[in-house]
Amino acid sequence: MTDLVNCNIMSVVQMTRVVLPSMVTRRRGVIINVSSMTSLWSVPFLNMYAASKAFVRSFSNALATEYRPYGITVQTVSPAIVSTNMANNLPPGPLIMRSEDFAREALDTLGLSSDVSGCLSHALQVCLMPFLMPQWLLHTQWGSRLVKQNLNKLKEDNK
Repeated sequence: MTDLVNCNIMSVVQMTRVVLPSMVTRRRGVIINVSSMTSLWSVPFLNMYAASKAFVRSFSNALATEYRPYGITVQTVSPAIVSTNMANNLPPGPLIMRSEDFAREALDTLGLSSDVSGCLSHALQVCLMPFLMPQWLLHTQWGSRLVKQNLNKLKEDNK
C-alpha cells in the first residue's frame, strides 16, 4: 500500500511542488497528471488503486482552477485500459489502445478541458459504464464476483 500511495499520490504532489513555482513566475506552463477511469467509481478489489487515482483527479482539477489565472494549464487524463505491462499487455482493439496511440491522442486533448479521458473510445466507455455496470450493481455479491473473476483471469493470462 505504501508503494502505491508513494507512486500514485506522493509523486504527483511532490513533482507539482517542484515545477509549479517556476511556472507561476513565468506565468505559463502545463502539468498533465494521469489518473484512471477507476477514479470515477469505488471498485471492489481495486480499492486502493481507484482511491489513489481519485486523489490525482481531485487534486489536479482543483489545481487547474486555482492556477488558470496564472496561465498554467493543469490537465487530468483518466484513461480506461491501455495496452501496457500494467494491463498485462492486453491486445489492442476497439476498447483497448496501444500506449503510443493513446499518448498521441491524449496530447491532442491538451487545452480542451481540465479533465479528459484521453481519447474518444475511452470517453465513450466512461459514458456507457454507469449503464453497463452501475455503481450499486458493482457492490452486489454478483457484481463483485464478476470483477474478481475478470481480475483473476487477467492475472492468469499474464502467467
